[in-house]
Amino acid sequence: APGQDALLTRPYEAPQGETEALLARLWSELLGVEQVGRHDNFFEL
Repeated sequence: APGQDALLTRPYEAPQGETEALLARLWSELLGVEQVGRHDNFFEL
């Protein structure tokens, strides 16, 4: 998993809807990051 300094400093926008929330939760767990926003790019995480 990337270090916290590797994350971009874009404003966090929470996932909206059931599908976005599920995907964000899955990516968060798989990548070991605290939160995944709705506009976060997989390759930047």
